[in-house]
Amino acid sequence: MNFFKRRIINRIAAFFKFPGSSVEMFGLAGELSGINKDNLPSELLPLNAVQLSRGLLNYTFLQSNMNWVFPFWAAEQYNPASKSFVPRSHLGLSMNVTNRNWTGIGNMNCAIEPIVDPRGMVTPFRDGWSIDTWLISKNNVLLPSAAKEINQKALDDLPAISTEISSGPDVLKTAAFTYSNELFVNAEMQSNAEDEKSIVFSIRPFNPEGVSPVYNILYDARENSLLINNKEKLFFESRPSMVYCSSFEEGDAFQHLNSKDSKYSAECKYGLASAAAVFPIKENIRKVRLKFSLSGEDLSSGFHLPEEAIVKWNKILSEGTLVETPDDKLNSLFKFSTSTLLMLIDDDSITPGPFTYHQFWIRDAAYMINALDKAGFSKFTESVIRSFKKYQDRKGFFRSQKGEWDSNGQVLWTVYQHAVYSGNVNLLEEIFDPLYKGVKWIDKFRLRNKKYEGKPFYGLLPPGLSAEHLGHVDYYFWDNFWSIAGLESFAEVCRILGKDNELKYVTEI
Repeated sequence: MNFFKRRIINRIAAFFKFPGSSVEMFGLAGELSGINKDNLPSELLPLNAVQLSRGLLNYTFLQSNMNWVFPFWAAEQYNPASKSFVPRSHLGLSMNVTNRNWTGIGNMNCAIEPIVDPRGMVTPFRDGWSIDTWLISKNNVLLPSAAKEINQKALDDLPAISTEISSGPDVLKTAAFTYSNELFVNAEMQSNAEDEKSIVFSIRPFNPEGVSPVYNILYDARENSLLINNKEKLFFESRPSMVYCSSFEEGDAFQHLNSKDSKYSAECKYGLASAAAVFPIKENIRKVRLKFSLSGEDLSSGFHLPEEAIVKWNKILSEGTLVETPDDKLNSLFKFSTSTLLMLIDDDSITPGPFTYHQFWIRDAAYMINALDKAGFSKFTESVIRSFKKYQDRKGFFRSQKGEWDSNGQVLWTVYQHAVYSGNVNLLEEIFDPLYKGVKWIDKFRLRNKKYEGKPFYGLLPPGLSAEHLGHVDYYFWDNFWSIAGLESFAEVCRILGKDNELKYVTEI
């Protein structure tokens, strides 16, 4: 760190009364990391900023409000009797580090993939609020996040999740799925007890990562809908007997379930508004349903059933490879994995996850596209293949993020593999020039100056961030292995297209 930069930072630290040792340690950490600041992947900054800021918000709110109904991960992580308990001490951040298992329930007609947590809580939007379902009576309160008996499964091994939770004589079943650009949550009660019961749909200012601000909620009795944050509208099929919208000052909406009067709106400057809609269970009504538009467009007139979504999914899957073996578990894994990969295609992009990791990375796309191509779904991956061109810079680098050098090899290999499995040779001709430019980038970017002669990394690609979660910036072999695979793939492309000059160039690298 140069003198002037250090002096400016020290002045800022002094103004905020940061100890000098903290500034020194931050500086040393940056120097020891070996990161070339020019190649620092800026794509990670927004992601890390959200995680860190939410971690601080979680730490501030959760441990001080244990009378709220928390998501499953927080209920476990803050419970000293749970194996997921994490002592907080003076860390100052609270993040979900114990139950990071959720399931996407999107479909191929919508670019948004809602998620379902291990207890059936549904989060419609990435980083957004959630919908929880409870069962209450005079003698029992069944909260999924605190329930002991749980059975959750993918319906017909597809992105439609059934969650069954029981407590004594009471059983609460929910089915969460999407149909076109709509999200549906269907709830059903089963019980042998005769006391009066109600199913509750609750809007929660949480998701599987922690607090997600909800500043206002409004119930519209004419439409039988809830408007969240002035923009997202949720519709109920039947009319609730009571709706209570609550702010942070009033406490969790759960605490008002015994209220005789409804409260149809709430404003909360802290972003901790919640709501509960209560549906009494009668002999002829033991099911309640809600729907929600994921695109902001008008909803269709009906409330779909999970069976309808299953029919649509199975029709799509029938266009590719069907696997049937004596091992039911293997069959299930193949079908669910295939539908999940298809679900994660968003027009001309494919992402490795529906929530935290919902970003395009060439590295992940290479594996995902190849798996789908081998399974016979090349017509769905072609748009992603064509989109590779837009990630290439003027020097020929296919960049989905800075500081990682394996992507050119992955693009070359993936395109060739796609052509092999799809039989689409015309696509190779169409994007040949960007591929050739990518080959030249690999050749020119290798460390072959005289100062590197005799070094163990001579001829390799420069050190990069390809595994920043495993250690420092370093010379990662997979950057080079991928490059070799890419060059070999491009040579095959040249042979297919009869590009003799380009073939000579690549074979001499």
